[in-house]
Amino acid sequence: MNVSSSIRLASFCFLFLLTIHPAMARMYECQPSAPNADQEQLETLANALQPGDELIVHAGTYSQDGRRTVTVKGTPDRPIFNGTKRAPPCDVGAYETDNHEQNIGWRIEPGFRKTSGRSSPSTSTAVSQWRVADQPNLRQELENAPILKTESLGEPARGVNVWERWFVPNHDGKSWDLLQIYFKEYYGPTWLCAVDFDSGGVKLQRLADNHQFYLSGRALGFDGKYYIATPSRRTGSMDLFVYDPATNAVEERGEIVHGLGGEVRPLVVGPDARIYGTGTRSNQVGLYIYDPAAGKVVKDFGAVGPKHPNGAWSRYVMAVDDTHAYIASGMIPAW
Repeated sequence: MNVSSSIRLASFCFLFLLTIHPAMARMYECQPSAPNADQEQLETLANALQPGDELIVHAGTYSQDGRRTVTVKGTPDRPIFNGTKRAPPCDVGAYETDNHEQNIGWRIEPGFRKTSGRSSPSTSTAVSQWRVADQPNLRQELENAPILKTESLGEPARGVNVWERWFVPNHDGKSWDLLQIYFKEYYGPTWLCAVDFDSGGVKLQRLADNHQFYLSGRALGFDGKYYIATPSRRTGSMDLFVYDPATNAVEERGEIVHGLGGEVRPLVVGPDARIYGTGTRSNQVGLYIYDPAAGKVVKDFGAVGPKHPNGAWSRYVMAVDDTHAYIASGMIPAW
């Protein structure tokens, strides 16, 4: 914000007067300026305030991309106000401050908004109805607030690992299922504890042995089902499991890609609603496409990409767009 020389002079005069007459409260005003103007105007004015002063931030767009810090201090009987005395309907506060005992009140004109570092006029009806309210007793009320009581849900499981927990939305789009995996050894036995936050029900299911579910690839399909891919230790091939929030149960679909294993098995849902999966084929990465509508793998690309001297069994990720599947693989050093 390129503040004019007259405004700068006025600011210096105000500071001089405040130095001579510290008991006189002053009012400052800050107006939005051109996008390429001096961006420190608001912070400069705010930090020049003395006890009893008021800074009015007028509505408009303030192109200030960084976080601004206000370090001025008021007193209990002469607080500093930043905004308007009427505290009209407003959006969000103009600036953040780490000073909670400075007796500074934030009251911003309606229409002022700061989003992702940029301030702009508010268009949100819901937010514009929010009003800033003075809470002089807030600290005491918080200190006197009763301690929330917790409810015991029973003794936790003992002697098992609990590495993984997954959240899956219910079909109503309003609630979630929590899937908690318990396993005694890496390849089982493994149990799935499905907690339905909508019905409050809990369902326990024993999953297939010889699978590392805690290292599985997982993706939420467009059909609302949760797809889980992990190879079988017995066959060395990729198997598929599908969780349905409607039944709170996992269905075993069996082998979907022969000869595909690996320690990591990322799954990604593509824009075409198909599921793209990876795995390891010796020292290369494998790639396949599973179509939930057809219920089968419609394309197995086999081994793709470069060969990794230390193996391609770990450390790779994948992404998909309208035209390509992208895989980053390899790990140097091995550990």
